[in-house]
Amino acid sequence: MTIPFENLVFELASYAIALAIIWKLARDPNRFHLITFFVAIVTTATIELFGVRDGHGYYYGDFLLVITAVSPVILDFFGTTGKDVPLVIAVDWAIIIFCLMRLGERLNLSWVWLPPLFAMLAVILDFALDPIAASSRLITTLGDDCLAATAAGAAEGVGYWVWCIPDTPNHFWFGVPIQNFYGWFLVVAVFATFLLIAQRSTFTSSTSAQLAALLGAMTASVALFLLLLGRFLTIDLGIWGWAILGTLMFFGVVALFKAGKERRDYRVDWWALIATLSIVLVCGFLYLFYLASSASTALVIGVAASLVVSVALTLWLMFGKRLLGQSVP
Repeated sequence: MTIPFENLVFELASYAIALAIIWKLARDPNRFHLITFFVAIVTTATIELFGVRDGHGYYYGDFLLVITAVSPVILDFFGTTGKDVPLVIAVDWAIIIFCLMRLGERLNLSWVWLPPLFAMLAVILDFALDPIAASSRLITTLGDDCLAATAAGAAEGVGYWVWCIPDTPNHFWFGVPIQNFYGWFLVVAVFATFLLIAQRSTFTSSTSAQLAALLGAMTASVALFLLLLGRFLTIDLGIWGWAILGTLMFFGVVALFKAGKERRDYRVDWWALIATLSIVLVCGFLYLFYLASSASTALVIGVAASLVVSVALTLWLMFGKRLLGQSVP
């Protein structure tokens, strides 16, 4: 099996970023964040395995290392069943969780505001990256198995994963189903909530206590997400779906405003910033390599606008009052 060049570059670059983060975290005597990083990989891999095994909404392209979603669940080279999850997807989820947790530690904000803030930032990032990364295939109704579908859909991305969408023009963001953004919001908000609870309760405890708390957070996150999955992500909510997603993100906007207004210091967490920018730059390079000659003007503008918004939000979180010209404590 030949792995597409853009897939291989994306995968190897992500592993390099992850190894740098692991090296950084391994030097900290407190193992909480290191354990969190690996628990995040396992958690997101578990959720993805449920998604590709029991759902028909999407499948992944060819990558070097994959986790098979058939019995037994093992790490293997290349995927052959259409029900496999690339290891790099779980690793990238963990990188994003790492960046958000590091950012949260620098904010003078009550921890109860952090889950909607993290979830909103993740959704904004996904608005930009998913149209770059994903392609789509047309099916009759949402939920049909599309492994055999051949007609191309509206998503024009590289094809790291392939969405299976009905042949209708509504309820999508550049060919990406709105349910995907519910998924991002719910996964990040739910997982961040339990991670923050685990951190507050066991951060100064022993490594074994931290591991136990984080495994509990993982189990609770997967169980609650699967419950929410059945309620929200399998329903084509249409315009009401956008309204509900907008309402959820509103709480993130409120948290964002509070975070920027209540900054106590302005130290930049360079590790989190570099990790985030690295992912964006890699995806941007592959976007230019793969899509420059065929992407629609609307896609280019939409992705560029989403990235500009992401940068603006990052600057607000880092510098807050200074951007408003207010005095710095």
